[in-house]
Amino acid sequence: VLVLAVCTGQAAVFTVNNQTPSPGQFSTIPDAIAAASNGDTIYIHGSAVAYSQNFTVTKSLTFIGPGLLPGSASGSTSNVSGQMLIGAGAGGSTFIGLYFSGSGISFLVSQNNITFDRCAFLSTMTVSGNNWTIIRCVFNVLKAFPQSNNGFITFSSSPQNTLIANSIIINSTTSGIANANHINTTFSQNLIIRVGTGFIDFQTF
Repeated sequence: VLVLAVCTGQAAVFTVNNQTPSPGQFSTIPDAIAAASNGDTIYIHGSAVAYSQNFTVTKSLTFIGPGLLPGSASGSTSNVSGQMLIGAGAGGSTFIGLYFSGSGISFLVSQNNITFDRCAFLSTMTVSGNNWTIIRCVFNVLKAFPQSNNGFITFSSSPQNTLIANSIIINSTTSGIANANHINTTFSQNLIIRVGTGFIDFQTF
């Protein structure tokens, strides 16, 4: 008699909270990434204290925060003030409801199928890989987060099929979306706000 055993794994959910004492499973994002496997989800709790560690995403994960503007009066964002790098193995990752106030989103290796949804950025986003989706995001949130940084998007390594939609880009320099080094980019239903004098350079799509 041949018995065939089939095991199916379920994705795990991890929580990060940097309060003291921490009610989450982890107090830092890098520790949660180290414990996670491809397909897992990491919930990053809103906090009055920024998540200041630099980290590299090397797995296909989903990161979820409380959103751009949490509904309650006492609601806090998940403020990622450290630098986040997209590394080998991160393809397919999704970032939802996070507030990136640090030195920006950059990459070590081009990765495909990255999604940012309902995130805020006060620094540069570099798209490097095919099939990136950037939707319902805000770059340089002037009203809620009055910073002098200049949110803009750049492209590297000739990425294809980037979608930038339903987002707000607030800018105070002559740089908006720079680098025409991209193929088949869709820029749709976005609100562009220029603060100050001059112009915004949105190079040809």
